[in-house]
Amino acid sequence: MQRRAVLFVLAILSVSAVAHGGLIYTDEISFVDDLVSGYWFDDFDDLTSGNQSQPLQRGNSAFAVNVTSPNTTVTSVGGGGSGKKWLRADSKAGTLVFTFDGVSPNPVTAVGGYFFTDDEFDGQVTITLDDGTTQVYTSNDDTSFRGFANADGTPIKSLTLTAQSKGYPTVNDFYIGSNKYAAAIPEPSVLGLLGVGVAGFLARRLRRKRSKA
Repeated sequence: MQRRAVLFVLAILSVSAVAHGGLIYTDEISFVDDLVSGYWFDDFDDLTSGNQSQPLQRGNSAFAVNVTSPNTTVTSVGGGGSGKKWLRADSKAGTLVFTFDGVSPNPVTAVGGYFFTDDEFDGQVTITLDDGTTQVYTSNDDTSFRGFANADGTPIKSLTLTAQSKGYPTVNDFYIGSNKYAAAIPEPSVLGLLGVGVAGFLARRLRRKRSKA
């Protein structure tokens, strides 16, 4: 019994280490399946075409994002069919910065969307998260999905989208939310209390054995 309890404590203390690390998705359906309900989805179709005020504020009661461009304006353009809108930086080789905020108890642990260059060239885009996670690939249409999730529960604070000199960095069908794997991991304080509880149980058993000896 004592050996089993020790193994249980070790398993609890190792949960955060096993779960640590980011997940990267290239499939929208898989990404959405791993989101907790209540996430924010943005197709930008409600925006008026043209330049937007900065920061452009989007979101719902649980999740929010501010969109800015440090070197140009943020603009909404038509694309992808009748009535569809894309959001992009209004200059080639521009930058879009997304800053996230989740209302407690809803940390932003998952973000995703279709990131590409809005031009005729197969332009290269670079996506960078605040923790240094980076994805670089080539796409000039809205068919290349990338999703990011922190399975250890660490909040994602920002995402930066840049394009090479020939392209406008563009995004469509954007998601912000919490990843279900991150939501299932107990807080470090809870893990600590569980560990202390089991350690106390072992100590009591040891004292009883000594008193009987």
